[in-house]
Amino acid sequence: MIRISACVIVRNEEKNLPRWIEGVRPFADELIVVDTGSTDQTVELARRAGAELYVFPWRDDFSAAKNYALDQATGNWIVFLDADEYFDPPSRQSLRAYLEQIDGNRRIAGLVTPLYNIDTDQDDRVITKQYQMRVFRRDRYLRFEGSIHEAVYNREPGQRSRILKKTEQFSICHTGYSTSILKEKGKRNLALIQAKIARDGESPLMDNYLSDCYGILKDYEKTAHYAAKALDADPALVGVGQREKLYTNLISAKLGLKAPRKELYELLEKAEREFPQAYLFLGWQAALCFDEGRLDEARTLIGKCLAVSREEQAQTAECMTTSGVANLPVFESLAARIARARGEEAEEAEHLWRSLSLWPGQKEVLRRYLQVIELWPNERQIGCLKQLFAGKNTDVLEVLLAEGVPSAVTQHFLRRPAGSYAAAAAAGDWGQAADLAAAEVRAAREDGGRDQRGWTDVQRKAWRMLSVRDRAAGKVSVLLPTFERPQFFEQALKSALAQEGVPLEVIVCDNSRDDETETLIAKYLGDARLSYHHNRSARTKAENFRAFERLATGDYFQWLMDDDILLPGKLRKMTEMLEKRPEVRLVTSQRAYIDAEGAIIEQPKPFPIEGSCGVFDGAQLGRIMLRERMNPIGEPSAVLFRRADLTDHYFDATCRGYRTISDVAMWLELMEKGDCAVFAQPLSCYRRHAAQEGQQPSVLVLSRIEWFELNTEYLEKRRAFDYGGADYRAACRGLLSDSERIRPLAKRVRPDLWELYEGCLGTMRHIVEEGNNP
Repeated sequence: MIRISACVIVRNEEKNLPRWIEGVRPFADELIVVDTGSTDQTVELARRAGAELYVFPWRDDFSAAKNYALDQATGNWIVFLDADEYFDPPSRQSLRAYLEQIDGNRRIAGLVTPLYNIDTDQDDRVITKQYQMRVFRRDRYLRFEGSIHEAVYNREPGQRSRILKKTEQFSICHTGYSTSILKEKGKRNLALIQAKIARDGESPLMDNYLSDCYGILKDYEKTAHYAAKALDADPALVGVGQREKLYTNLISAKLGLKAPRKELYELLEKAEREFPQAYLFLGWQAALCFDEGRLDEARTLIGKCLAVSREEQAQTAECMTTSGVANLPVFESLAARIARARGEEAEEAEHLWRSLSLWPGQKEVLRRYLQVIELWPNERQIGCLKQLFAGKNTDVLEVLLAEGVPSAVTQHFLRRPAGSYAAAAAAGDWGQAADLAAAEVRAAREDGGRDQRGWTDVQRKAWRMLSVRDRAAGKVSVLLPTFERPQFFEQALKSALAQEGVPLEVIVCDNSRDDETETLIAKYLGDARLSYHHNRSARTKAENFRAFERLATGDYFQWLMDDDILLPGKLRKMTEMLEKRPEVRLVTSQRAYIDAEGAIIEQPKPFPIEGSCGVFDGAQLGRIMLRERMNPIGEPSAVLFRRADLTDHYFDATCRGYRTISDVAMWLELMEKGDCAVFAQPLSCYRRHAAQEGQQPSVLVLSRIEWFELNTEYLEKRRAFDYGGADYRAACRGLLSDSERIRPLAKRVRPDLWELYEGCLGTMRHIVEEGNNP
């Protein structure tokens, strides 16, 4: 019968010690607790638990304290966990039987088992997985060494045949690297390492430890310096299995320093060659490619990364560290973003699921997953979410569901906190929800002196909840995207809310990285027609726009760019026109331009109109627009149209793949089906200012390429408007003539874009020359 001693050294561990005691009781015959100077309730907790309590004066040496604990133990086997470490429940129940089984094999000195560093501040997210020896025989030759990063070594003279048995059967969790305590631990460790260097001098092992400490403290310059220095040293002097981690420290520091892409790629490729099974390096390469828009390469790399990560990790005693575990949910969500950019919806949903399975607390990933599954049957949605959050904290899920429109799904997950405004909203009782929300905000504000952020968060949550209350399916959906232009945005929003005489909903999708717009809009959310969505996860204009497709409920669409303005009566007049004249498929008005300060800029009127409104033949106008490369109809804010009349909507900021003339592509599609009505007096204002995307050289060049592509599409594929070869050649001649004005921009755009433009010009010259030689 074996005897097991559970040992621990402690100092102010009243928070962790009860869990340590609970974790070792199922297998331990004695509990050895060595206190190194606690001033809290640690000592009293150990006494009450029946532990054998000893005091050891702290002298900046972890090994000295732990070896003292070993001297007090009487068991055959030692289980030496830190106070912030614990075995998972299955391990606690089976450890004794396992040790009984191997006890007779005297060659086995100890067990090497997985240790998972988890972040309790992020729903027990796994940060890294390591292999450590926490279970070993009580033997005078097995002792701790190292004042910091201490480890057990066998110092028996002439005996090198003893082995460490590696097993996956037991798992240890370590909470000491949680976000809230990591920085203080980094400072403590740094002081101990510097003291050791002052005593014993520098060494590659100390450089290794310094790179860890400075990485924790986010001092990227020093992290990179010491990691590179350790990598250049003899691996035997750095520590077994440390090079992969050193590459991780070096590259993450270089990423933090925003090092040149070439340098990052070279480091990653070097690390990957040395550690082909370290999927972290593949994942980082995929992220860089995705940021550069190289989707095919990013997809290949992330696929390889995830395939490697899902394989069984190499289980040799030499491989003591497996990096990248914390990044697995991030890499799965990256794969989802790549799939989304490629239009692969099913693949996106799968990667989002995998990411959340690893870490359900990712708010923006969960927000996107809820959007993806929104059209699934309610039972399927509920089943998936229950599986994801089984046994997990559901706070983040409840917050996101509370932001949406009430449904069977929200009611299922929000019904538990009875009496809250979230529960009332989920049940569709918006009157009670409003009262409860106001009361909760008042109560939180009273505590604002102690926690200003706390009541502000409650207030924002209430605003988001009540912004979607009981929306009617308004006849007009005003779709207002915005990105970090609060000074213009507020004017646009006010112009939309000022529209009268028509049922209306105003939907704001904001992908700003800051909270200025969210703070600004708060005072308007009392208007039941308005809903606000802060799409922080949307990295591009296109991603921000896509949300409108599922949010809008109106029969008519009015796009409103955040720097434009709707003039009074616009929506009423235009909806009346569309209702009276079914043959009309889009309504606009003569253009009005304003500058950055809102002053009127005089512009010519492209439409000859008699009376207050004119109706123009769609086929004739569309043919003229193509041939002359012109857009007299206006930008998106100028136009109103029926949702049902358009197939290729503007939901991802493109229409049929056009980026700079996507609005023209929409207007032409509508005019394939009918006519265009134009009001003589301006009903909206288009703002011209320096920050406009359309004024950038790359946009001007790309627009010429797209005009050529649009004309080619109508000649070869769409075949509308009686558009023929003569029109096509006229358009090419116009674009060739325009090239003299564009040519000075050559040095201000990317070489590949200019090369594409030159290629189009060559093709157009050939088309024109062919037409001139019948």
